[in-house]
Amino acid sequence: MSCAACGEPCGPDGGGTYLTLGDELYHSKCYDKRCHKCGEKLESAFVTLAGHSWHAACVRCATCDAALSGSIKHVDGTPYCDEHAQEARMKEALSGGDRGGSAFADEQCAKCSEPLGGSKLKALDGVWHVKCFSCTTCDKVLATEAQGKFKIVDGKPYCHPCAEKVKAIL
Repeated sequence: MSCAACGEPCGPDGGGTYLTLGDELYHSKCYDKRCHKCGEKLESAFVTLAGHSWHAACVRCATCDAALSGSIKHVDGTPYCDEHAQEARMKEALSGGDRGGSAFADEQCAKCSEPLGGSKLKALDGVWHVKCFSCTTCDKVLATEAQGKFKIVDGKPYCHPCAEKVKAIL
């Protein structure tokens, strides 16, 4: 016998805890699983994203509502298409991410090592003054780039033109 939700072996011969609803068997863990977006019960195949379960049809870009599949990008569990994922990451970084603005008071900038105050962002495993988050080669401030686009080469931030030059050398 198999679980009506996931199809895996279930019941007296299948092991694990289960329950019976009418003529159907369910694993205890499958019975009340609900979609993270719509809240409806997941009764068939589902997608797991950032620790939450979703109907495949409910996994859509939070910005443009495009249907998503395959390798899905997300920021703090919110799904985005490739185009909008980087923009969402930059917005999160500029707002200080999940740490909030005041939590940076005792930290130092990843570039200049001065205390953080005023505008700051979280990127590349560090916290930066906005003016210090700049291209490693030409020093162009990256937070002001269109939609915050920048490239990472060997763990360092670069503007697009400098990144291409560095990649050509490597």
